[in-house]
Amino acid sequence: MKDKQAKRSNPQEAPVHETPGVIFKMPDDGGRYLIHPTSCGNPDCNFCHLAFVPIDKDHKPLPNQKPVCGSIDIDTFELFPDVDISPEDKSLIETYLATINDEGRLFLTMGFTGELQERVQLSLLSLEPQDVLEGKLISYSDATTGGAGMKSGMIETASFKFQHNGQTYFVDDNYCPNPKCDCREVSLIFLREEKDSQHSSLEDCFDASWKFSGKTEIEKTFSVSKMKAKEILAAFLEFVPHVEKTFRKREGFIKEVGRQSLLQGKTTKNKSQKKTKPARNSLCPCGSGKKYKKCCGG
Repeated sequence: MKDKQAKRSNPQEAPVHETPGVIFKMPDDGGRYLIHPTSCGNPDCNFCHLAFVPIDKDHKPLPNQKPVCGSIDIDTFELFPDVDISPEDKSLIETYLATINDEGRLFLTMGFTGELQERVQLSLLSLEPQDVLEGKLISYSDATTGGAGMKSGMIETASFKFQHNGQTYFVDDNYCPNPKCDCREVSLIFLREEKDSQHSSLEDCFDASWKFSGKTEIEKTFSVSKMKAKEILAAFLEFVPHVEKTFRKREGFIKEVGRQSLLQGKTTKNKSQKKTKPARNSLCPCGSGKKYKKCCGG
């Protein structure tokens, strides 16, 4: 998140990821590979299938060489023990997994999700590049509703809805969009639904954080005690199926929105810096001393 620095691997100690998570170079000139991650489409399957396509220095596939294929557990990033994989292919994949950085893990997670790139393209949300770089937290519900999210006043747009002890709670999960940041933390906003005979409203309960290390923290309470907040948080984490997997996918989506927003910001900046054509009666920029219409603009 904001003010946290991303960890980077030492290129002298590990194989080079020339394009993070896409092009992989083995140490000692042991070959280059283009990595394609895919999933089987089964939401209950935790395995991401990897295809390592041998390429040359121009990133073109090498002729008459088959891809190296294997499957990994997306939760642990460990190689699935496939009896059909050769020792050489197993060594290649394990070398990659042993040196993969956070950007590489994010790439594999996005590939496993499958629909991530399409959802990002369909997203109406565009972030300010400065907000991305500063790690300004972004609500997942905002990112998937074009910025409306819970701000729209429609409680159904909240990311999660669950019940505990007869009360209905809504939880908005927020993530750092900076693709270079390795904060690995989810900020959670808990609200309780209050109903009367005519309408429903949301009351602030507490804010909490969930780290990918499994550590949780109650950050601020509003209408409940800290002890009660811990109880509700525990109930919520039991309610969410595959907590880490769910949060990792959502974080991957927000990171990709941030990455695309940075790219769009660079494109806009480059366009704004494009030189305009001189007026025909102004001096030619070539330095000839003639008017532009009688020189380079003639």
